[in-house]
Amino acid sequence: MRILVTIPHYCVSIPVNAKHGATARGPLERSAALAHAIAALHQQWGSQQAIIQVGARRTKSANGGLCHTVDVVVVTDGRHHALHDLTIPEHLFEHLRVEIEPVHLGFACHKVLAERSSDYDYCGFMEDDLIVHDPWWFDKLEWFIGHVGADKILLPNRYEVAIGLAYQKVYLDGDLAERVTNPDYSRVGKLVVAG
Repeated sequence: MRILVTIPHYCVSIPVNAKHGATARGPLERSAALAHAIAALHQQWGSQQAIIQVGARRTKSANGGLCHTVDVVVVTDGRHHALHDLTIPEHLFEHLRVEIEPVHLGFACHKVLAERSSDYDYCGFMEDDLIVHDPWWFDKLEWFIGHVGADKILLPNRYEVAIGLAYQKVYLDGDLAERVTNPDYSRVGKLVVAG
């Protein structure tokens, strides 16, 4: 299986008081988050997985059914990024520089997906600080498509974890307000889209 993931990445050198990671955290934190996101994609599905055979003092390939070709494209505006601080090998990702306003980097990622999709079995877009922990992700997706069809959508649960706070695990995408999901509201123009 061939997998393509695009990641928009933007980082300012001096953090400002903001809600989002791109402007609230400095380059070292941003590069660490991005490195973990890229590394996790290769660790979960990359082709270099092995088991150590201690007695024979050698390694043997492992997880053959979960090993795939993973290509990661990090899209930046070419100036405001923390790629120079990454602690992972450069061959794990492609850096694509585009001349675009930072708020439009996601659109540039989607353009890459559209242009390259015919070369891959699965294409995806993710934020630069998300980590996928489930090695069965694509197997579950295959199961879902096999049961309900490729014209349906399956969305993952996003969550954040912490220790010592009120909750150790918090799901970010809870139930939506009725005004968003009720077709009667959208017909009369009361649909509210938050940015």
